[in-house]
Amino acid sequence: MGNRTGLNNRNTNVAANEHRASVERLLWTEIESTFVDEIRHAEQQLVEAQRKAIRDAVEEYKLVVRQVMEEEKESIRASVEERRQAVLSLAMTFWVTGPEADLNTSQEPRTRAGVSALSPEAREVLAKVREGGIPSIITRNLERIANEHGIAVNDDMTPGDLVRQLHELDDSFLL
Repeated sequence: MGNRTGLNNRNTNVAANEHRASVERLLWTEIESTFVDEIRHAEQQLVEAQRKAIRDAVEEYKLVVRQVMEEEKESIRASVEERRQAVLSLAMTFWVTGPEADLNTSQEPRTRAGVSALSPEAREVLAKVREGGIPSIITRNLERIANEHGIAVNDDMTPGDLVRQLHELDDSFLL
């Protein structure tokens, strides 16, 4: 009987060891599974954070590009407007003074019949011409203004001729 008890004890120890090993394997498998899940979760969070950072960087880049484009548009518009004004000024100078005018020389203002300055009405006529309101006919009022400034109006004279002569008398008419 002594052998049997020893054999039973040995079998019990083996069974206990196998059970313990089985439990340890299950625990390690569970720990490993949990650890792998935690790693996967952390990797997913990292990937999402990287994606969000990239999306934010792209949106910020788009915003900067839009701002730069708006600034460039305004700069281009201003440059185009400056050039347009210069061309209009040159065209008006040629219209008023004629194409034979020398634009590189500054002419002193001329006076006729002792008139040294234009009346407010004459300045108003020239201001309207600068704004693009060129008269189509010589009205009585325009003829009166011309006569007040020593300009003789005749039947062959055009409104442009009259405005040119007023311009010659005006020292403030700068296009």
